[in-house]
Amino acid sequence: MLKFLQVLKVSINVIMRVVVILAVIFIVRKLNPASLTHLNIAIIEPSAGAFSVGSEENRLAYTIALDQINDDSNYFGVGHLRSFLVHDQLLTDASMENARQRLENHQVAAAFGCASSHCVRQMEETLEALDISLFYSQPYEGIYSTDRHRFMGPLPNQIPLPAAEWALNKYGRRAFILGSNTLYSRVLGEILRDHIEASGGVVTGEIYFGLDDHNIADLPDAWKQSESDVLLNVIVG
Repeated sequence: MLKFLQVLKVSINVIMRVVVILAVIFIVRKLNPASLTHLNIAIIEPSAGAFSVGSEENRLAYTIALDQINDDSNYFGVGHLRSFLVHDQLLTDASMENARQRLENHQVAAAFGCASSHCVRQMEETLEALDISLFYSQPYEGIYSTDRHRFMGPLPNQIPLPAAEWALNKYGRRAFILGSNTLYSRVLGEILRDHIEASGGVVTGEIYFGLDDHNIADLPDAWKQSESDVLLNVIVG
């Protein structure tokens, strides 16, 4: 298991690096590379709260990618990439204003990160006002459309739905859905419910836990009472 997690971590870092490189290409083509000596990049990842563990891995991956790009002189015609961290949880008006001021003061060309779909929506007004594009590499539920952001993570029809269909075919079409009480999990749960019911299956129950809720001892009883064939896990994290 440890070896698997190590391989997974390396894979995530590689994916993040590819995301950053693709984004740099987009930014440089949008701007005029002849007039650039550097680009300021913001990394929006919380350092506290329920998403902080995953965000730490994301911050590390982005940092590695940017360092590797900077090791190659004049990469894509840009002299240097400078990054800074927006690590607030963005839960209050004050934290949002602090994030806006930092983005504006650093004259940011692009932002990377956001730990959740909810964060993307929180930052939309600020990024729109400052004319900053966001590159979001997390799994994307597919119901939010904007020309400003670049959603680079998988959609439900690319990973969750094929995986769910495989499980339903193998184990049976009575499914119990387990998720986090987040925007992404809720939307994905609705998509799975529609897919299961449209294919002749039955959703025997749904539970969505808060991200800070560790009291899930009632899950096995709820699952058994529902007489399910398969448990579909859409927990974030």
